[in-house]
Amino acid sequence: MRPMLNALRSGDPEEIAMYDDIRPVDMEECYKRYKAMLKADNASKRKKDIVSVEAPVDNQKHATVEDIIARLKGVGIEPEIAKQCAQEIMKAGGEKLDIKTAANEALVLALRKGSTKIAPVAKASSSKMPEEPEDLRLITKEGKVSKKTSYESLQEKGYIKSPLDELIVKA
Repeated sequence: MRPMLNALRSGDPEEIAMYDDIRPVDMEECYKRYKAMLKADNASKRKKDIVSVEAPVDNQKHATVEDIIARLKGVGIEPEIAKQCAQEIMKAGGEKLDIKTAANEALVLALRKGSTKIAPVAKASSSKMPEEPEDLRLITKEGKVSKKTSYESLQEKGYIKSPLDELIVKA
């Protein structure tokens, strides 16, 4: 550190140049480096812009096909047939159609292909009441049978505590 300070005190440019941290900066050189870096950066951005103009179209087509497949599976068409029909509709100019119309055309195509075997649509699980005594649904149902509110039933079973019991500490 001391030799660096001595070089600064002396004002000798050669002595100061020995230390990178305190060497004077050549602004012309920095400007040229920065300008070259900007040109290279702009060139790479132009290339990316050309690629990115084409990429959203492919992403949009893929999303549309996936949406059509999901809609066909939702009405019970087998996944393989749904995928084939969605792709055929998109190849036949389906990207010009709105999603509903394209899905309807894909459904008609799937039915024409002989997709009479409609896959069973998964139904929501039945609302069968559990028989575990700790289940809150069971506790509230039992409370309604005995004409109590859900709050009263849960409080009786110890799920709802009195706020005063929590604040007051008994010694």
